[in-house]
Amino acid sequence: MTAPDPSRIVCEFRGKITTIDGTRYVRIPALTARHAVTGDRFYVTDGAVKGRAELLHVNERLAPLDTPRLTHVSGEFIATIRVDLGTHKAYREAQGHKGAETRAWYDTPREERSEGLLAMEERVHADVLAIFAAHDTAAVTA
Repeated sequence: MTAPDPSRIVCEFRGKITTIDGTRYVRIPALTARHAVTGDRFYVTDGAVKGRAELLHVNERLAPLDTPRLTHVSGEFIATIRVDLGTHKAYREAQGHKGAETRAWYDTPREERSEGLLAMEERVHADVLAIFAAHDTAAVTA
């Protein structure tokens, strides 16, 4: 078995659980390097944690507990939550993909766009999650 990738960052925080219309949510704080429980110091910086968390939409927001890449570790009212921010390679690939897709959308004249801004952002976010997931399965099979 190979050692885990030193560039994988996993953060852990404690947050209050709120129930809205039957769905349980947790308030995610601004994640920083202090929240990291896994990762090599070379990769675990405030900028790296914030960049990955914002790319995955798991930074400074109220999110359902079933949000991709969140794991409810313990607690019913004040929960301990882990956020898997993936590897450096996955982050770079996802960041490049998002940048290319966003530039292409903005470079297309308004009358020629086949989707609105919100639809493009949702599609790109789904692509980003798929890129991270592909790297996760590659790490498991390696």
